[in-house]
Amino acid sequence: MSSQIHSRSNRGASGATPPQGKHALAFTKADAVPFVLILFFGIAALLFCERSADFLGEDVFYADCARSFLHHGYYGINGHLETNQPPGLTAILVPVLAVFGFSHTAFLRVMALFETFGLLGTYEMLRRHGSRLVAASICVLLASSPIYFMWQPA
Repeated sequence: MSSQIHSRSNRGASGATPPQGKHALAFTKADAVPFVLILFFGIAALLFCERSADFLGEDVFYADCARSFLHHGYYGINGHLETNQPPGLTAILVPVLAVFGFSHTAFLRVMALFETFGLLGTYEMLRRHGSRLVAASICVLLASSPIYFMWQPA
């Protein structure tokens, strides 16, 4: 009875036993195709990002909070501390602002870079816990989706 319980606990949600050992971790030629496609879409997002001199729309708040945090040491705008919005995005933008300056294009390129790395990491995680085909399908569909890179120019 205990051997049946042990064998069931090693199975995934689909009931199939996930790949074990070196085979699950090995990078194969089949993994190169989704990696190249994800990198292709990421590079395209980097090259074709919107170029504007200033921040537009709702981006202004986060950019101004990041500038205030970097220059004045507090999270807020015009001397007023911000209490409604969490500082997570601003905390990510502060190093970008410090390295690349106050540029909307630089922020968009960093976002594309983070999204590309996120998709590559997601592919790695999914392929280790499931099938390579499912992992590749999910990540390539997300990378090629117009919704995913919605902030890019039309």
